Amino acid sequence: MISLHMEKTFAPGRTGEGFHLNVRLDLPSGKASIVLFGASGSGKTLTLQCLAGLARPDRGRISIDGEVLFDADDKIHVPARRRRIGYMFQDYALFPHLTVLHNVAYGRGGFFPWRVHAAERRRALDMLDRFGVAHLARRYPSQLSGGQKQRVSLARALNAAPRLLLLDEPFSALDPLLRLRLRQELHGMLADLTVPCLIISHDPEDVDIFAQRLVLFHAGSAREVREYPSLRAGHASTQACLCQLLEANAAPRLPRAC
Repeated sequence: MISLHMEKTFAPGRTGEGFHLNVRLDLPSGKASIVLFGASGSGKTLTLQCLAGLARPDRGRISIDGEVLFDADDKIHVPARRRRIGYMFQDYALFPHLTVLHNVAYGRGGFFPWRVHAAERRRALDMLDRFGVAHLARRYPSQLSGGQKQRVSLARALNAAPRLLLLDEPFSALDPLLRLRLRQELHGMLADLTVPCLIISHDPEDVDIFAQRLVLFHAGSAREVREYPSLRAGHASTQACLCQLLEANAAPRLPRAC
């Protein structure tokens, strides 16, 4: 079970607007594809950052399968490097000064950029081969296309042998035609994984393809829509279903969906 019971508050800045994240979620830790859906600024990325250990909540508790990763009362905050969580960033966040091979090997941690042990080199190459980009091992990120960067970033996240995979809007940086193709390819890749995957999106098409389970975000709050499969079956399209859910949560309408 992935248990997220936490709060984090940002004081008003120069714009006069603050933000309060209040999440109470208990999600399955078995193989599942879970989409975190909502408008930009609703708290999706911050939630993943807290889960991964890249941000620290003000209050609450986070655990995976009973292992506590964060507990404000008991002053527990496990560092990101020890959480065994793979994170694929929205902009892929590949290190520009490292080759593709070194970027992927970095997922295992503890190496010098100019020296990768033979076993780690083989592991990284095997992972790159899994995603069809082993021939790019000696290139640098600036020499890759958007689709190639996506594959390398996913290979790096999985090379760490994570127990949980987090994908933050994996298609937002791609052009429409490439997005369509890579969405289908990623769906096939995830089908072969044995770990749960949390995917951030505000695109109904991502929900249509990836959402085995759906979490709806609005203005810093979140709820799992456990009845989503039956609701989706009762609508002509995913967009129509999401519109009904957003309206029920008093959320702003989606420009393209409603």
